[in-house]
Amino acid sequence: MSNDSHAQATLASLPEGKRAVVCAISGHGAYRRRLLEMGLIPGTTVQMVRTAPLGDPIEVRLRGFSLSLRRKDAAQVHTSSAAIVNTAATTENGQFNLHSVKAPQSQSTEKKRILLVGNPNSGKTTLFNRLSGKRSKVGNYPGVTVEKKSAELTLSSSEKVELIDLPGTYSLRANSPEERVAVDAVLGRKTPAPDLVVMVADATSLSRNLYLATQLAESPTPLLIALNMWDEKESLGLDINLESLQKGLGVCCVPISATSGQGLDELRAQMQRMLTQNESRSVLCARYDARIEEVLGQVENEIPEAWHHGSAARKRLWASWALLSIGEDELHEVPDSLRSTIRDLCEEHKKDPSPMDQDMIRERYAFIDNLLRQCAQGTLPIARRELQDRLDRFLLQPVIGTLVFLTLVFILFQSLFLWVEPAISAIETSISFLQNLVQNTVPSGSFQDLIVNGVLAGVGNVIAFVPQIALLFFMISA
Repeated sequence: MSNDSHAQATLASLPEGKRAVVCAISGHGAYRRRLLEMGLIPGTTVQMVRTAPLGDPIEVRLRGFSLSLRRKDAAQVHTSSAAIVNTAATTENGQFNLHSVKAPQSQSTEKKRILLVGNPNSGKTTLFNRLSGKRSKVGNYPGVTVEKKSAELTLSSSEKVELIDLPGTYSLRANSPEERVAVDAVLGRKTPAPDLVVMVADATSLSRNLYLATQLAESPTPLLIALNMWDEKESLGLDINLESLQKGLGVCCVPISATSGQGLDELRAQMQRMLTQNESRSVLCARYDARIEEVLGQVENEIPEAWHHGSAARKRLWASWALLSIGEDELHEVPDSLRSTIRDLCEEHKKDPSPMDQDMIRERYAFIDNLLRQCAQGTLPIARRELQDRLDRFLLQPVIGTLVFLTLVFILFQSLFLWVEPAISAIETSISFLQNLVQNTVPSGSFQDLIVNGVLAGVGNVIAFVPQIALLFFMISA
């Protein structure tokens, strides 16, 4: 294949089952950065898993997790079929280190506040309902978790705390007011900084969830990670070394299952301990190459004091947020001087060989890849996964998939009449027996008519459909 054809290839044109390497992300602004934060950075190996029956969206696999993309967005991801690049290697100029900081003093004189944060579909709202008993909608319908939801929570002591369920987010970068809700709450811009942040992470998709976790670990606010869906990782053949994960992040991690309630007692105990402890804690510190460090230093000088409250770690987080968020955004209340500084710095470095935002995101994923090599081993057996992919590709073809669906529906409805016929006949026979019994034992009259033609006939007509309904629900749920 020629170099020209390599340059023209995109993720949208990758055949199902084939692999390629990401070369570049076209476009600019917020959505380009979102694609990068999804893990689609240059050098990443991706595999086309399947295409929806109507051709859109598509599903790809990268870094151990699956990702759905609209085809027009996938067309922005340029790929090459060249030799696969080892994306797990740490880049030369950046590094993530742990250093100790004093426990921050609570900025609020009211009850202590615990924030629940996490990726969408990580089980965050389910955990919120489990911990607080508060009924809240579970799902990602528009408007469900745009605003913060809070409830009063009593831990092991008699002290009551406020538990806040924040909107789901994949990172601390924000380009819309809705995404800014989570960022402001975590970093304490409009409200006092929280006393504890509990991140709900999907244990079956650590690579995707650790991007947000590493950002939260850079904040001086105490962080506790709840590894949800812990009971499902074994079915995926995934083995997670909890001690190595905690050591690498400098954060306490508690395995849980929000659905079954597994591990919630330990989670409550850890929440109580972290709210009452005053010892220093480890904070993750990202160091980039000299070019990015210089730019971050200039941005830090423009961060309002009211945003960081004198915390150097929080100021640096705000600087990273500003560099990755301000530009083509819908954000309000951003100081003009900060917006102007970001615009000037982006223009100054516009012709750099490698974009700054891409390098910052690459460094974070390099750290995540190295961490996962140390603490997570094993995946779904390749043979089993490829078999599933082949079956999906076959059954999701527009023509074949439709025929298979119609065949299954035909079998389902045929079974509702053929398989339950003996049960229906038995019910009808039983009702006829009871009607004859009443006619032979109860004197003729209105009462006999009520029992025979009213109660028994009416009940019989209803319960005759019970076997069909029971079989229908059984086959739908199977």
